[in-house]
Amino acid sequence: MRVLFVMAFPGFLRYFDSTIRLLAERGHTVYLVFNRPYKELNGLETLDDADGDIRWLHEVPVHDLTWQVIGSRCRRAADYVRYLSPAYDDSPFLRDVARHGLKPPFRFLGRWGTLTEARTERLMRMFAHVEAAIPSNRRLERFVKKLKPGAVIVTPFITGEPQVDLVKSAQTLGVPTGACIASWDNLTTKGWIRVQPDMVASGTTSRRMKRPGSTRCRATASS
Repeated sequence: MRVLFVMAFPGFLRYFDSTIRLLAERGHTVYLVFNRPYKELNGLETLDDADGDIRWLHEVPVHDLTWQVIGSRCRRAADYVRYLSPAYDDSPFLRDVARHGLKPPFRFLGRWGTLTEARTERLMRMFAHVEAAIPSNRRLERFVKKLKPGAVIVTPFITGEPQVDLVKSAQTLGVPTGACIASWDNLTTKGWIRVQPDMVASGTTSRRMKRPGSTRCRATASS
């Protein structure tokens, strides 16, 4: 089977190098590509002696510029609104970090320090509708079609906006998708799942997460 594995940058290999090695050793072809290929280049050393068919790709396409801007600004606004929930009253640092990410026309949200649970949920539903309206991209679809992968895996997904668009395009083509999260804690401190992939896995076993009505989340042991 061909597996397309997309990482934000080479540093993420320290979490998932054993996964890539195992896939290649079991006869799968792994296409490896990075959204920011020149960040933390020393991470590439983790696969220096890897066996099997691991193929490095130069780059992964991105969405059209207009949708990049719309998607980025709406997603950052949703990140901030999430921390306005009473559940995060004791997390001012997370709220402040998200506030700095706000862009026009959503900077006014930064004047809000907290909201009721009901208002937070209404705003999050609104941003979920906006997310659903951002279409798949033909350039990304052609990229996936050319490789003909049996699965598309991305990491960290919760913060990588281009990866959200890639998962949408893969799902449009009917290709199974998965997200690898370095730690379950990152779903609180780093970001959240905007589009539901077919599988979510973590490299740690310290905590298990299960969405209501879902059995698609798995904890996997790290090496």
